[in-house]
Amino acid sequence: MKRNALVILCLAILFILTASLAFSQQEWEYPLEDWVFGDISAVDLENNRIVVSYISSDDQKKE
Repeated sequence: MKRNALVILCLAILFILTASLAFSQQEWEYPLEDWVFGDISAVDLENNRIVVSYISSDDQKKE
């Protein structure tokens, strides 16, 4: 009985790790402009960062 529980526990942990790895490797289906508010000024692929320049509400009122 204990052996069966241990096997099920190991399989559950393996499934969770596999699912998390698959999710982290998944590509985004939507372009950046749909979920980033602002102008993209730089994309740092080495560190997986996106630099966004925002327009303040005061600047929008001036235009």
